[in-house]
Amino acid sequence: MKKSISKSAFLSIFFVMFCLFTTVVGCSSKTNKTDSQSSSSQVGDEYETAILNDEEIRISKYIGTTTDTKLVIPEYIKNRKVVGIDHDCFAIRTRGNPHITSITISKYIKTIDARAFYNSPNITEIIIAGGSELTTIESEAFSKMPNLKKLRLPDSVNYISYNAFTESGITSFEINDNPNYRWAGDLLIATPPLDARKEAMYANPEKENFVVPDDVEILATNLFENNKTIKSIDLKNVETIGANAFKNSSLETIIGGDKVKSLGISAVENTPWLESQMENGGYIILGQSLIKYLGEEKDVIIPENVTSISSNCFENSVTETIVISENVEKIGNNAFYECSKLKWILFPHLYNLPTLGTDFVKKTVSIYVRDSQYNTFSNNIVYSTIKNQLKVKEVTVTFKNAAGEVVGTTTEKYGSVFDEFIEPGTQSGAQFVCWEDEDGNRYTKNAMFEAYNDVTLTPIYE
Repeated sequence: MKKSISKSAFLSIFFVMFCLFTTVVGCSSKTNKTDSQSSSSQVGDEYETAILNDEEIRISKYIGTTTDTKLVIPEYIKNRKVVGIDHDCFAIRTRGNPHITSITISKYIKTIDARAFYNSPNITEIIIAGGSELTTIESEAFSKMPNLKKLRLPDSVNYISYNAFTESGITSFEINDNPNYRWAGDLLIATPPLDARKEAMYANPEKENFVVPDDVEILATNLFENNKTIKSIDLKNVETIGANAFKNSSLETIIGGDKVKSLGISAVENTPWLESQMENGGYIILGQSLIKYLGEEKDVIIPENVTSISSNCFENSVTETIVISENVEKIGNNAFYECSKLKWILFPHLYNLPTLGTDFVKKTVSIYVRDSQYNTFSNNIVYSTIKNQLKVKEVTVTFKNAAGEVVGTTTEKYGSVFDEFIEPGTQSGAQFVCWEDEDGNRYTKNAMFEAYNDVTLTPIYE
């Protein structure tokens, strides 16, 4: 016989079950809240962060107020790995804490962004944790840190911006088996496996005399800028010197340098070395790079060994005409711009003109090229900024006979075929060979006409 459950018993059972349910849910809610608080407590109020995904997070701003001298960046925040330090994160001018002198960078951090620790004179120690996964150090990340003297670079680092340590106090790097960087000759050298050209990108700021390792071909931009300790450098096999490399430094002596092909803008500006060179006047040349022209000639021919002309090279020069060597491959910014009396420049190049810097010459200056190359250059978009200045120079040719009497004149174009030809008179017992100018240069019919100034020719007989 079935027994029925009374209404009151049913209500009692329902009430008990409801209480049990609310207790469980309440406990669960408290547990979740505690977990959340626990996650948050890993950080406290020290960092602002940017979540990347379910597993990774970056710290974007340090906002701690600790009075402790040592700060250890946590490996985890909000149960996520800390994998990056954002730009300006610890920069003293914006978000730093002057009490902190030592910072440990945790092992999962892969990137240190631009200016992350910029201008932090209070920092004397940066510790990169063992097993570090660090790969990237961006521009000025450790710049203007004069009291940071040593730094360990993990083997995992494969990119460092050329100015990551500008004006820091680092006197040595600890580098073990990193295939991309090494410390040699008090220089931090980039040694990319797939690039044979090695680059010196940072120098010990307390060293006076440097000898560049034999395999280094590049000195980075700003390498010794404002360095008031350096006295001398042996360039060995250096071919390229970056912009501002020695600017405002105390450099007095350069040894070698015969292999230098390219000198960046202001590379040796305001140095004792340049001042001593300027005392000699004329051409100041380092290797194959013309740094300054201090002569007083109105008509200048660039020396054949020059392959690059530096920025502002002819500043305040009285030069009126310039013939560029065919070997010149690069002309820097404003190279001839402040040469107020300049009338024309002549390029004898048969193929590509040199790489031209910004405002290398004023728009009022004529740029002469060979007749045979005029269309090639004027139709090339690379030279569009000087297209209206391109011209072919016309040359007046005066012909004289063996007695020195003028027998005629013609007009030829520089770099054209010599076809405006006057036949000389005959000479008994001799045969006409060619015409010859005052400098001994010979001219034959239908050959390339190489004169760019008016010329007088006399006949040669044999």
